Amino acid sequence: MNVRLGALLGTGLLALLLTSTLHAAQAANQNDAVEPIGKPSSIPGVLAVQPAEVIQLANLDEDMVIFDARSEAQRSKGKLAWSEGFELKQLAATQLASKVASKSTVVLFYGDENDPNAALGAKTAVAKGYTSVYWLQGGWPAWQQSGLRLDQ
Repeated sequence: MNVRLGALLGTGLLALLLTSTLHAAQAANQNDAVEPIGKPSSIPGVLAVQPAEVIQLANLDEDMVIFDARSEAQRSKGKLAWSEGFELKQLAATQLASKVASKSTVVLFYGDENDPNAALGAKTAVAKGYTSVYWLQGGWPAWQQSGLRLDQ
């Protein structure tokens, strides 16, 4: 009987020690976590950002990729530095995998104000498993009005 009681107590103490260690590790990870930038958009898994927050994202992730949903003619009149155009079919098939370093790399989509193609691009990225997907609220017009630049 004493052997069983000792074994049960030992097992209980071991379980308590492991649980305490796990909780301590989780707390440490939560303290190290960076708060996400932006606010939830209407697309699950996508955060909406303002122009100034784009600068913050670029400072946090030097591998950040920016996709512009506007036409080449529109892009030739002005665009965000480092951005590239995309075709939705090409984006889903190859462009994300070839342009984005990892599934956790920051990916930003924008277009004209409330451009459905920018939203569809962001939705596609989430569906493909990308975890840091952003959408520029107000699109190119909001960026122009902000007077900000990424290439400074």
